[in-house]
Amino acid sequence: MAESRTITIPHLGRVEGHGGIFVKVVGDAVADVNMDIHEGSRYYEALLVGKSFLDVQGIITRVCAICSADHTVAALRAIEDALGIPQTERSYQLRGLMLRGAALESHALHVFALALPDFLGFESVMAMAAKFPAKASNISAVGP
Repeated sequence: MAESRTITIPHLGRVEGHGGIFVKVVGDAVADVNMDIHEGSRYYEALLVGKSFLDVQGIITRVCAICSADHTVAALRAIEDALGIPQTERSYQLRGLMLRGAALESHALHVFALALPDFLGFESVMAMAAKFPAKASNISAVGP
């Protein structure tokens, strides 16, 4: 029987939530890979107990810095639904633009701050910025 070993990376620091990777290698072949990402409960409801509905959007939008626009839209739609307020076509379109902008921001953050340091061999975006302070502090300096 071929020798079996397991490679375990218990914590991935650059993913949303908490994650790990578990790889089982038998002989020279990968037999099993398990990527486990768990995003814990944030207990939105508990944060809102006793608060006015006028405060809901402002509280919920601060739960996650990366997806605050998504939480804003969800909170506003929930309040409107609870109060029987129909969403106008204009609100729908503007919120759609906001969500698309948030997706662009999230992808740019991932590429430039989370993935790029790994591709270039840096421990973090801060280590990368320390090596290239002019490019990190002046957006016009980024480029060829």
